[in-house]
Amino acid sequence: MESTPHIAIFPTPGMGHLIPLVQFAKRLISLHKFTATFIMPNEEPLSKAQKMFLDTLPDGLDYVVLPQVNLDDISDDVKIETRMSVLISRSLPSLRDMVKSIITTKKLVALVVDLFGTDALDVAIEFKGLAWPGSDSWLYTGAWKGST
Repeated sequence: MESTPHIAIFPTPGMGHLIPLVQFAKRLISLHKFTATFIMPNEEPLSKAQKMFLDTLPDGLDYVVLPQVNLDDISDDVKIETRMSVLISRSLPSLRDMVKSIITTKKLVALVVDLFGTDALDVAIEFKGLAWPGSDSWLYTGAWKGST
């Protein structure tokens, strides 16, 4: 098992959620020599923009895409916040499996989630890990302004 501290990051789908979390992870790498895995929930394949962005992550950052979640039973007129919350909730079994896989090879020290991912905090607690909820802008600002 690697001894480098590793974090799992579980972003809500969408570039507006992903980009600040990537910036946060880059700061952890540069300031503290962490590594990170982005665990991507989804209801459809990654967009071309998401795939291009993720494929250019720097060394120390990688990503995995969880199996697609079916949301066909969710009404088209439901608020996007509700849709994202249901997506995250239905992704938890796959997230749990991915965390189990990560801890077999890496020193997982935290699970970072964003605004819609707070249901995933139970997964971190289950694996006796540090759970870190936060808004994307707060995480980015904290990492950018954080001390060295």
